[in-house]
Amino acid sequence: MFQAPLSHPSAWTRKPSLPKETISLAVSSDSALWAGVQGGHLMRVKSGEVDSFLVNSPAANTFMDLTFDHQGILWAASSYRDQTGCRGAYCFDGDRWTNYFAVPSPSGNWTAENNVVCVAVDSRRRVWLGTWGAGIHMLSEQGEWKLIDQNNSILKGIAADPDYLVINDICEDKDGNIWMSDFLQGVAVFSDFPPTKQMLYTPSEDGLPSGEEGQFKGSVIAIDEAGLKWIGTLDAGFCLFDDGGTPFQRGDDTVIPFSTSSYPEKMSSNHITDISFDRKDVLWVATDSGVNAIRGQYDPITKSYTCESWDTYLREITVNRILVDLQNNKWFGTENGLYRLSGGNASWTHYTQETCGLVDNQVKSLAFDTLTGDIWIGTLLGLNRLKIPGPPVQQAPIAYPNLFISGIGEDEVTFAELSPNSTVRIFTLLGELIRTLTADELGKATWDGTNSSDNLVASGIYFYCLQDKNGNQMLGKLAVLRKE
Repeated sequence: MFQAPLSHPSAWTRKPSLPKETISLAVSSDSALWAGVQGGHLMRVKSGEVDSFLVNSPAANTFMDLTFDHQGILWAASSYRDQTGCRGAYCFDGDRWTNYFAVPSPSGNWTAENNVVCVAVDSRRRVWLGTWGAGIHMLSEQGEWKLIDQNNSILKGIAADPDYLVINDICEDKDGNIWMSDFLQGVAVFSDFPPTKQMLYTPSEDGLPSGEEGQFKGSVIAIDEAGLKWIGTLDAGFCLFDDGGTPFQRGDDTVIPFSTSSYPEKMSSNHITDISFDRKDVLWVATDSGVNAIRGQYDPITKSYTCESWDTYLREITVNRILVDLQNNKWFGTENGLYRLSGGNASWTHYTQETCGLVDNQVKSLAFDTLTGDIWIGTLLGLNRLKIPGPPVQQAPIAYPNLFISGIGEDEVTFAELSPNSTVRIFTLLGELIRTLTADELGKATWDGTNSSDNLVASGIYFYCLQDKNGNQMLGKLAVLRKE
């Protein structure tokens, strides 16, 4: 820091009391000088004395990916590739922040392990952090961080530097397998870690979409309720990938591409930023030029896809993230603020810095808190929480028993007093749909505690959404205790 007296404004002298990492200054009413220092430190200089305070905060203001874990803790990735943020990951429990991989190496350099670009939480409560250059950091069930890279898995680094391994999206299928986008290589799947079974699908061997350079620039992976994988790229559109029910075996796979070549009148761009599904099984695909809403049917017998409708919204706007809440509202994080499309696609709401106090209009990530109904909004300049008025999540009396003990072979949850043929959807705390039920003519539906693959779900709190044929909804909570 440099200082000059008002009487001699050109006579600058250096003040050694503040570190070179000082990034902001302010003077308080008691004439103390306050300095913000990179890394979460606050310093006060008064009467020649210097005091230092460690502020509890995230290691950076960048929030490139967000998700909640099963305890309601918010996790965030800091980095866009190796260019922005690059301060690891952070989590917030409602009171305090904890930072991970947010310090430089002993030599003082920031390295690839700091470039956390994506975060995911699986059904076993493990946290997966994908990095731009250092593979994956995985927080185990025992609370230990493990490194997953090209040395202990099938994953591969980029051709120019085999030790530089980029993982930019991670998700879990209904059987507990972990899928990840291995940038410039393909899509990998693990049965577990250490993996007893693993596979790497590539453009050359399996027909994954590739751009003009023949490279797989994967950007996102999403898995629908039927177990189909939808894989997005940065320059070649996206594809439907059917592994035939055998993710660790080749020969029965199907790849159906969607791009400006295969759908020239419909596809808004080949640059895919996010893929999601709403509560009515509509596929939403975000691009750097709008968002596509696609309704269709895949036939696993003929291995063909029939497109029934295709609509494009927010044309010419870069859409970074899609989030669907329990009421089927669609939320879109864009370079022009946050947009909300109502559950029936009838009305739009636009949120910006000017209209609701967003910290930045460049919305990079979104997360839905199923416990409170709040929307968390990540930007390059900080984090917002948006409270939306709506029906509270209540304990409905029509689901019993509650607590439900699964795995003992003699019990099931009964949803009673429903309208005939109404729908019951069951979600995790992360907002992931795990089972859809239909009430019988007597207005009753039952659930045995399994997901759509007939595997028992983990112990925890689950949400259910009841919807009748007129669209009326009721939300409730259900406690599950799994007996092994």
